[in-house]
Amino acid sequence: MVDLQEIYKGLQKEMLDDLEKGSLITHPTAKGDDSEEKWRNWLRKYLPKKYSVDKAFVIDCEGHMSKQIDCVIYDNFHSPPIIEQDVYKYIPAESVYAVFEIKQKMTKEYIDYAMSKASSVRLLKRTHSQFKHASGVSNTKPAHIIAGILTKKCNLSEEKLSKHLTCDDYKRRLDTVCSLNRGAFYGENKKFNFFNETYSLVIFLS
Repeated sequence: MVDLQEIYKGLQKEMLDDLEKGSLITHPTAKGDDSEEKWRNWLRKYLPKKYSVDKAFVIDCEGHMSKQIDCVIYDNFHSPPIIEQDVYKYIPAESVYAVFEIKQKMTKEYIDYAMSKASSVRLLKRTHSQFKHASGVSNTKPAHIIAGILTKKCNLSEEKLSKHLTCDDYKRRLDTVCSLNRGAFYGENKKFNFFNETYSLVIFLS
């Protein structure tokens, strides 16, 4: 008999252990880079294979470009391939599903920063056209780009988190937050749902 709860707890512990190992790194930039890559690798491992995950800039058809995003989840099957120049990647806005800022801990300043990153992506122009697939022809417009912030720690109360996450500008609004020691949070503007930290990663992924 398979105990799914124990499997989920194991996934959570595995990620926490990996991030704790990275906390031994003393150089701030190297520590941040290590944390970002661990989150991206975790998403690559457990997301369906149709999704790609990278640190990148998002660009549109008019030549505008977002700020550099720590974690972009995108589809490179139906959209044009990404452009790579040296260590930088540029992803068409049409192929983006979600963007996340990755930090060591949750603070009001980092939440504001993640909101500015989200806005820089959502302000880009996104085109769409018909394409054929097994069931026929699709003319689906680009869906809402999910935005959020991923951290290892958060010492903010639910009340303060709700206050900091409240935003009337939909371009800046964060849809989801995941902090391993506090839980996963989902919401729309002033309505947020808070979930137990035991299954933060699984709830976030679902």
